[in-house]
Amino acid sequence: MNRSGTNFLADALGCHRDVRRPAIGEDYLLEHAGRLTSYARDTAHRWGDHALAVEGRFLRGLGRELITALDEAGRDEPPPAGSRLVTKTPRAHGLDALHALLPTAKLILLVRDGRDVTESAARSFPYAGRRYWAGQWREGARLIAEFSASRVAARDRDWTLVRYEDLLAGGADALLDLVRFCDLDPAGFDRAAFDALPLRGSSSHRGGRTEVHWKPVEKPKDFKPVGRWQSWPWWWKAWFAQYAGAEMRGLGYEC
Repeated sequence: MNRSGTNFLADALGCHRDVRRPAIGEDYLLEHAGRLTSYARDTAHRWGDHALAVEGRFLRGLGRELITALDEAGRDEPPPAGSRLVTKTPRAHGLDALHALLPTAKLILLVRDGRDVTESAARSFPYAGRRYWAGQWREGARLIAEFSASRVAARDRDWTLVRYEDLLAGGADALLDLVRFCDLDPAGFDRAAFDALPLRGSSSHRGGRTEVHWKPVEKPKDFKPVGRWQSWPWWWKAWFAQYAGAEMRGLGYEC
């Protein structure tokens, strides 16, 4: 869900010379994809004996047009030849439709400690409290778990899962693993640009502004986005462990 580090990951991948980004920062391309799969299935069913042959073609055609529309939005010139489009969304809905719509896409699932996500979201979006954001995180974690279980044979080929904390700890080396996963040449990754990445959308470092925003902010030396939940009172920690502990453990976190 939101606050899981998708801005950081997208900016980091953007340090590769062959990566291009769309003008639309968060596209939610899959959030309502279930409607497209229903359309393709129900329409193809009307074609009788040809249904199985055309359903997949319907979906692939829709996927191509979606990506073209996303890629061309706000772009005055054709994209560089040989570059790869990196797009993102902070929600896990519609994952099961991805490879039907975009069979050659490489999916990176980014997860973050649910307690830090909950705390960051509560700070960033004060219209809702911790219980609400904990529920949003748990729902997303369950969607990812369902997708992972159904697509386990394709892991590390069509999709991979990475933890935000491991990206921070691994630095450029961790990013190079994802560069290779995306079939990009590691030699094209700019380590200096990666090391100089600013913050975008931080809930704690806002560059003097009172509200969360997505303009670049210089990263302070004491920036520590991991473990902020540890300031919670004991009863909040206990509540979260009971509420979403299974989902946390399923993603490899201790809770």
